[in-house]
Amino acid sequence: MGCTTGDNRRERIEQITIRDGVVLKRTFNQITDRVAVTNNDESRGRVVIVEIPAIEGWELESSTPLYESAPGVHRFEVEAGP
Repeated sequence: MGCTTGDNRRERIEQITIRDGVVLKRTFNQITDRVAVTNNDESRGRVVIVEIPAIEGWELESSTPLYESAPGVHRFEVEAGP
């Protein structure tokens, strides 16, 4: 099994709205990491556990359900087919 990374992006998104005379500024930081896993034994699939840091004050948005959450980290279980 091999692993490569690439196409990592960091974006800062700012939104300013004015409502009823009040100026509201919201800032979002979005980090995107791309990882490719290769399965050298194609006769069977693999399960990969992906671990990302849990950053205080940040909200996690993912279409993949959490496998586990521990102090300081979130873990996802992803199947890598044959």
